[in-house]
Formats: sequence, C-alpha cells, structure tokens
Amino acid sequence: MGNIGNAYQQLHLLDSALIYLEKGYALDLQEHDLTSEVGDVAMLGNVYAALGNPRVAQGYYRQSIRRAQGGGITFALCRAYLGQARLFQRQGRTDSALYCAGQALAAGQQGEYPKGILEASQFLAASHAARRDTATAFRYLTLASATRDTLFGLTKMGQVQMLSLNERLRQQELAEHERQAAAQRRQQWLLAALIGAVPVLLLLWRNIRLKQQANRQLFAWNARIAAKRDALRAALASLKSAQDQLMRREKMAFLGELTAGIAHEPAKPTQLRGQLRRRERRAVGRAADGSGPAGARPGGAAGAGHGPAAQPGKIREHGQRASSIVKSMLEHSRHGSAQRAPTDVNALVKESLALAYQNLCASDPAFHATLRTELDPGWAPWPW
Repeated sequence: MGNIGNAYQQLHLLDSALIYLEKGYALDLQEHDLTSEVGDVAMLGNVYAALGNPRVAQGYYRQSIRRAQGGGITFALCRAYLGQARLFQRQGRTDSALYCAGQALAAGQQGEYPKGILEASQFLAASHAARRDTATAFRYLTLASATRDTLFGLTKMGQVQMLSLNERLRQQELAEHERQAAAQRRQQWLLAALIGAVPVLLLLWRNIRLKQQANRQLFAWNARIAAKRDALRAALASLKSAQDQLMRREKMAFLGELTAGIAHEPAKPTQLRGQLRRRERRAVGRAADGSGPAGARPGGAAGAGHGPAAQPGKIREHGQRASSIVKSMLEHSRHGSAQRAPTDVNALVKESLALAYQNLCASDPAFHATLRTELDPGWAPWPW
C-alpha cells in the first residue's frame, strides 16, 4: 500500500497517494512493522506538504524522525529530514533548510542509501550556490555527480536483477499453476472416489436399516414370547391349583368309599356283645330246665378260645381296629401341609395294607385273604 501511494505521489495524483498511504500506515500499525511505518509516515509528510498543509506535514516528519531514530532506520531519516529541508526552504528558513539537508545527507551516507545521498547533495549544492558559496556548492555537486554515476550503475544492475527476478517469478507462477492443476486433479479423484463410495454408503445404510427393522421385530417377538411365558406360568399355577383340588377331591372320594366299606366295623363290638348276652341267656335257660349238662358254664360248650371268656378279647380287637380306622380317616381328611417329622415306614405300610383290606372286604363281603408281609425284622408279625 505504501509503495502504491509513493507511485501516485510521483505521478502527482495526491488524493490517490493519500488514500493508499493512509491504508498502508494503518496496516503498519496493525502488524507492528516499524520499518514500513516510518517510511509511510515520511511520505505522508511529503503529500501534505504538496497539498499546501505544512503544519500537518511537519507533524508527520517529526513523527517519522522520532520513530526512525529509535529503530536506527536511516533511509526513513534521510527522507524525513530532506522533506523538512524542502519545507523550510519554501518558508524562507534557509538555515533550518541547510541543517535538515545536512542531517539527511549524513543519514543517507550512514545507511548507504544512494538515492537519498544524491537528492540531499543536490539540495545542498543548489542552496549553497544560491548563497554564492561556490566552493561548498562545488563540493556537494561533485558528491552528487559521483553518486549519480554509482546510482546509474546500480540501476543497470537492478535492471538485470529485475529480469532475473521476473524469470524466477515466471517459473514460480508455472510451478504454482502446476500445483493448482495437481490439486484440481486430486479434487477430481476425490470427487470420483466419493461418487463411487455413494453406492457403498447406500448399501451400508440399507443394511443398517434392515438390521434395525430386524432388531425391532426381534424385540417384538421377545415381548410376545415373554407374554406367552407369563401366560404359561399363570396357566401352570392354575393347573397346579386344580391338581391340588383334584387330589383333595380324590382323597375325599377315597374317604367316602372307605367310610362306606368300614361303616359296619364299629358295630361289630356291639354285635359281639349282644351275641354273648344271648348265648348266656340261652345257657342259663337250659340249665334251669335241666337240658343242659351239669357243671357247664355259659358259653363253655364252644371250646377254648370260643366261649364267653374269649369274647371280650374279640371286642377289644375290633374296637382297636375301629379306632385305627377312624384315626386314618381323620389323617386323610386333613387339609394343608402337616409338619414334617420322621416316619415309621413299617407302620405306614401296615396301615395302608389294613385300609386296602378293609375296603375290599366292604365291597365284597365274601372276600377273604391271608396277608403276609416282609417288614423290618424289628417289628412283630401281623396279628392276623
């Protein structure tokens, strides 16, 4: 921006020069570029001096000199001092103009700045010639001539270097074009790869959607299976309850049959007692009318084990059997679960056998069987 502004200044397009120099100065401050800053500030002083505003121009010159001295930037010192010298000369302040021109020449020589040396020596030669100081004017004119020769030589070298620079720039542009073409080819290959990957991506997306659908169906099936499992569990619990009820009903039916079969058992002791009494009465009657044998006791004719003396044993036996049967009926009619305890298996077998035998006897009065058991040797044989 500063160089563009300088070019507009040399073309005397001061408004355009001012615009670009101010933009360049703002960028200098933003980027903290001190070298470019002091140069742009000095050129801003030149533009405002050309615009006829010496106060603003002087402010820019002083700012450039102050900043350039702090950074040791000699070319900017040379430009700012030379601008001040020209400004003082237009104001008629010759001594100040000569002083500033001398400072500009010293800064140009210190920094080996040929353009600044040439302009400062030409300004000093003309100023001393105007004061008719020909010797001093000739000395500065000689310096200006030598500097011009050097500057022209440097200019030719610069032109040659410029040609070389232009060639290098052209090669760099070609290389940049090649890089851009390679980048474009890579982009095209990448685009082709992406286009080729689209079907694969679509296929993957479709597979994912199918898997999601399958998972949803699987979840639904699992839910239905869980519901059926719960229903089966409920049905199993209901069936178990029904089985328990059926077992209780079967038990009650069995008890009914058993009760029907053994209903006559409790009457046996009473029948035996009645038979005994009738026999005793008949025996007493026969003894009274003399038809009976002398010394015979009632019931003695029946023989040992069959007389009246044996009848109380039979009565007691039938009473114990009836008590055992009633006890079994009460145990079978009990609901719920009893407390667990060690069981005498021999007694359980005998009890079950007795119940089965009595049931058969009740269903068939003519039934008779001999029962034999092989139980634990510690138990006595059945009294039958």
